[in-house]
Amino acid sequence: MLRAFGRRCVLRMDHHCPWMNNCIGFHNYRFFVLFTFYLWAGSAYSGWMLLWELGRIGRMSQFHMGEAVYPYALLAPFVLSAAVSIALTALMSWHSFLIWQGQSTIDMLNFWRDSKEAKAQGTTLIHPYNLGSKRNFQEVFDVSGHRLWWIRWMLPSRAKRRGDGIFFPTMYDSLQVQPQQLDLTPRTRQHISEVLSQSDISAV
Repeated sequence: MLRAFGRRCVLRMDHHCPWMNNCIGFHNYRFFVLFTFYLWAGSAYSGWMLLWELGRIGRMSQFHMGEAVYPYALLAPFVLSAAVSIALTALMSWHSFLIWQGQSTIDMLNFWRDSKEAKAQGTTLIHPYNLGSKRNFQEVFDVSGHRLWWIRWMLPSRAKRRGDGIFFPTMYDSLQVQPQQLDLTPRTRQHISEVLSQSDISAV
């Protein structure tokens, strides 16, 4: 999906990030998520270590000369680390939800709006790019087909993402049964049958 921002078209745009001064989309969404993950892990680790040190100092019965200001010197970075960790936890939770759903932020907002309209008309809207949590995760981090994908996703890489950013796999690509054989509502079965009849995809 193309989105225009700043007179530029961005493939599968998610949002414009002021901290990175760039639009986040198809080619750099993986790096944005990893950047956020690294920041979260670093701030959480530093916050935990500072908290442990503050607890150790609190258990001391007496201080030597010059150590009285030591707890206050640790308090400021602890508060900063804790605040950053909490903020990044919320951000990571949102994007983890999007990854598991196979959607971008813009896709999700449009899907919520269209779902309300479809519900008002008595129909059910299906997101065709939701391949399941595992496949969605592998698609975002471009680790599908790798045996150690559950480790490779978090490793830094300069490799260009596979795909053109225009065409994406859908849930219908791997459909191996007739819609009538699935545990779906009648409306969902009808929708899948219509999609299959209008495309070159054949269900065996």
